[in-house]
Amino acid sequence: MRIIKASKIEGVKIVGSASEDEIHEKALEMIAWAKKRRNPTALGLAACQVGIFERFFVAKIKGTWGVFINPVYKPLSCRYLSTQMCIEECLSYRGEKYAVRRYVKIFAAASGYRTVLNGIDAIVFQHETDHCNGITIKMIGVRR
Repeated sequence: MRIIKASKIEGVKIVGSASEDEIHEKALEMIAWAKKRRNPTALGLAACQVGIFERFFVAKIKGTWGVFINPVYKPLSCRYLSTQMCIEECLSYRGEKYAVRRYVKIFAAASGYRTVLNGIDAIVFQHETDHCNGITIKMIGVRR
């Protein structure tokens, strides 16, 4: 498994057609790959980053790795009152950091998953959902 160059995934909106069983099988491989890398700052990996053009990602949320199929989120209050600038890295942009404005608290949903997230968990969920929507930190952030 290898990371695809970001230029190949920027702006690509993904509409998946795989079954949930197929996605879970692929997700297990992605989680194993992410854990094997032993990179403590890597908290998520979108399918499109490894050449799987389905709308899901794997991430370590609330301390546990999971799969999030067809993810969406909504902020839980006003954009400018409840956002913060975050310094983010991405496996698609090795060695680069970007300042990105993120919601501090969100309602996160995916197939079989609904919860309120805040802090780093909210940031990771937004970052990986952006990948599923064809958005990268280079497109919405400022390079540091």
